[in-house]
Amino acid sequence: MASHLWAAPFLSFLLILGFIAAPPASAQAPQSGPPASGAPPAGAVPPPEHPEVAYMFLVHHQGIAKEVQRLAAETPAASADLERSAAASMNLTVPDFKAIGVVCSQVEALLTVIDKAANEYRDKVLAGTVALDIAVLQQFNARKTSVKATIKQRLRAALSPEGWKEISAHIEGPFRQAVRMVKIGQ
Repeated sequence: MASHLWAAPFLSFLLILGFIAAPPASAQAPQSGPPASGAPPAGAVPPPEHPEVAYMFLVHHQGIAKEVQRLAAETPAASADLERSAAASMNLTVPDFKAIGVVCSQVEALLTVIDKAANEYRDKVLAGTVALDIAVLQQFNARKTSVKATIKQRLRAALSPEGWKEISAHIEGPFRQAVRMVKIGQ
């Protein structure tokens, strides 16, 4: 799987969005001033069903899958055991663990199309051939958010009923609780 989920377009999107997930508030520098109207306060846990949380879970899963692939390449004989261990660490079967990777690939492909268009727009703005329009940036943001909003539906369709139960509880439970929202920029 390509490293799109870790790529610079993702970071530029976060800057457009204005919020990023960060380590727990205790590890953050104190925030000053009131939050923007309607925005969650700095250090807040994202609300339930927040699309960025599901996306962050896919990024997390991709990191685990890449590490399994790296270790399997070093020790091919242990490949199956590594996959079983990774799946078991998430209370999943190997097929469900792999199915999450398929969802990662689907989402990655959709976001890549949007990133390509956003990068083309950015290049035109930097070249001076078009004026910066915040509404266009907001449209890119809305398109990405709409893709991310489908992640849990995609996971539900791809996983076994038991796998979906485990992953949905994990995403909305301990995973979301470990995420904090941080205001960046104005």
